[in-house]
Amino acid sequence: EAGAFEALCRSVREFKPPPAAVRCAECTWPDVGTLGDFDLIVGSDLVYSAAGARAFASIVGKLLRAGKAAECLYAHTAERWGSSGFDADLLESLRGEGLVPSLARGVEVGDDAPVAQRSFVFRVRACPGAVAAGMSHGEAAAAEAAVAET
Repeated sequence: EAGAFEALCRSVREFKPPPAAVRCAECTWPDVGTLGDFDLIVGSDLVYSAAGARAFASIVGKLLRAGKAAECLYAHTAERWGSSGFDADLLESLRGEGLVPSLARGVEVGDDAPVAQRSFVFRVRACPGAVAAGMSHGEAAAAEAAVAET
């Protein structure tokens, strides 16, 4: 949306706690190599397809593994199109990049819950010393728990 980045920058200037050194940087996907270092990646509702899930995970993975950022907070609206499968693609793609997504904020729902749009915020970190794609489910869960505790 036009003006969204400017509105974000204005909000950061108005609401950042002093003496915080907070700044916004616009990131287009092909330009990630030109970015400097930063502490946090923040994104919201960026995945609309299986290809988008893979691209998002790839970019975030490159930034986190390169040490350009410590973690990513990503807000995602699950079940936006019913059972589209993009939600599973997103989590699989993040894990496939050796990243550990954990729920930072949202509503825990059981597998038998009715399909409904729900907003979640995921904390995404690089998995230290392992690529999640090569792990068993139990190994990945243990690695995720270890990273979540830090």
